Amino acid sequence: MHMSNHVIKLILGLNLLLLITSCKRNNDGVIMQIPLRTVDCNINEAKKLTYFSEVCDSIIVIPLKDSNLIGFVDIIHLDDSGIYLTSNNIMYAFNWAGDELYCLDRKGRASFDYLEIGDFAISNDYLVISDPEGKKILLFDKNNGSFLKSIYLDFYPERIAFLNEKELVISCGGVEGP
Repeated sequence: MHMSNHVIKLILGLNLLLLITSCKRNNDGVIMQIPLRTVDCNINEAKKLTYFSEVCDSIIVIPLKDSNLIGFVDIIHLDDSGIYLTSNNIMYAFNWAGDELYCLDRKGRASFDYLEIGDFAISNDYLVISDPEGKKILLFDKNNGSFLKSIYLDFYPERIAFLNEKELVISCGGVEGP
């Protein structure tokens, strides 16, 4: 018990010394200044219900006819050609009738595989998947899902979007990891 009191006093003394030496004053003598802001929250407005009829003309239910069991949908994109979505690191493409066009389940380490689907983007002709774990993006033919090429990067790609048919914007998760 006697030894533990000395250890506790030593630890408290070191913490006090660390606290005193780590606080530095700026030229004004102020240690820290935090500006205060007032945020006006109207709870009644936050509870306002929005009905689909206020934002949509109609709702269409499209039953997806797929050969696989789709779980939680991670990402979904729509265009004139169909519905594109990811679930459990699998990419699915459907036409507007709900028929499955193709499924990309290419988890692996080969150049035509991905380790993880971070995001995907579609253009008129292409489907691009970002693979942050593999530090690459994969380019596929949007019409049939055939692999076209991989582009290896020196950073971890996260989100992607097409600017136009030939230009892609990629957000970077850093060079050491997301």
